[in-house]
Amino acid sequence: MLKRIKRAISTTIVAVIVVIIIIAIIGGVYLAVMSRTPGNPSSPSSNQTSVPSYILIGASIPLSGNFAFFGPEQNFTFNLAVQEINAAGGVCIKSLGKCIPLKIAILDDGSQSQNTLNNMQTFINEGAVAIAGQLGGNTGLFTPFAEQHHIIYVGANYPITSSNQNYSWVYTIFHNQNDEANVFFHWLANQTTPSDTTVAIVEEQGDDASAANGAAGYQVATQLGFKVVFQDTYPTGATVSQLETEMLKLKQNHIDVVYGLPIPPDAINMIQAAHDVNYVPKAWGLTRGTAVYPFGQVLGNLSNYVTASFDWSPYVKYTWQFNNATFTTDELVKNLTSAGIHPILAGMYWAEVQLIAQAIENANSLQESAIQQAMNNINISTPIGRVAFLPTHWDAYTGQNMLLFQWMNGTLQIIYPNSQKTANGVFPVPGWNS
Repeated sequence: MLKRIKRAISTTIVAVIVVIIIIAIIGGVYLAVMSRTPGNPSSPSSNQTSVPSYILIGASIPLSGNFAFFGPEQNFTFNLAVQEINAAGGVCIKSLGKCIPLKIAILDDGSQSQNTLNNMQTFINEGAVAIAGQLGGNTGLFTPFAEQHHIIYVGANYPITSSNQNYSWVYTIFHNQNDEANVFFHWLANQTTPSDTTVAIVEEQGDDASAANGAAGYQVATQLGFKVVFQDTYPTGATVSQLETEMLKLKQNHIDVVYGLPIPPDAINMIQAAHDVNYVPKAWGLTRGTAVYPFGQVLGNLSNYVTASFDWSPYVKYTWQFNNATFTTDELVKNLTSAGIHPILAGMYWAEVQLIAQAIENANSLQESAIQQAMNNINISTPIGRVAFLPTHWDAYTGQNMLLFQWMNGTLQIIYPNSQKTANGVFPVPGWNS
């Protein structure tokens, strides 16, 4: 009898131990899973009881493919901003009693949509607290992804639509298609009589950004009295030969102004094609593909007087701070040029990292919702001027800071507004031999 009791007790003890082990294993698996779940209080990005060794930001950028001309400047400037913010002490979170360095994970998306989405998911899996956006590439993929996963995204949200002004995790410091149309056509209205000037709008087939740019161009041009008499599309990745056909149409229709948003390879091919068929419009109202340094280098003098429009320039002098360190446009430009990078959009990239870092400091937390609230209320000086976000999460100042450029001898010169111009705009564009 005693032996049976002892065996029963032993069996019970073993069973209890087994149950405890199972519970421990299940609990460990649960915690491990939860630690990788974005937005969970136990995740590395929001745990207030432990101090992480770094704060991770993700950036998916085009270092290859159709948008690769944008990649090197983005890559260098993102890394420079992180380096300089860390040299200024890093991101100080008083609730944790420590200043924590930033770390940025940069992945090439090859200008391919699926790669962009895969990279975004990698950042989520690795515990990134925010994503710094690219310009010129697959910008439309970032915004719904960030919204779905409740992660801060700072960058481009182009084009402006009713739906993409309702995002709560997306913060846009880049201009929109209305800004592009306004700055170009208002400058043009000062150069010529609108009612005597014909306009063609040419768009990349199947490209939402190009279609939005064209629609905004049509609206602003017609409001100012220009005659939009021609609208057409061409395939993305069009050859010079294909674009020669397009340019011949414009030449035959006596088009004075060409307006569009070509990607970089198409912008280069378009100007080459116009040269080959000896078509000289009075003005080129292009941007995106013209807002990269290789555009001027590949085409040489053929790029002269082609326009670009965006809201940063190395010629506009800004001063900004992080912690007790002060930074200037001149220093930023010097750092880029010393590394062989020709600054075109660098101020925007530095500003993205700065805004994320400042929002975390202001939030005094790594909790996603706290960072989000801090970003809603941010109002600081940056490399692109003052930045504060409207209720739609668009920068309140982009329209005010918008600039129109012309390529002149391998550089982009500001021609409008007059308060910022570095050269007088050329209109009409002279012949190719000039």
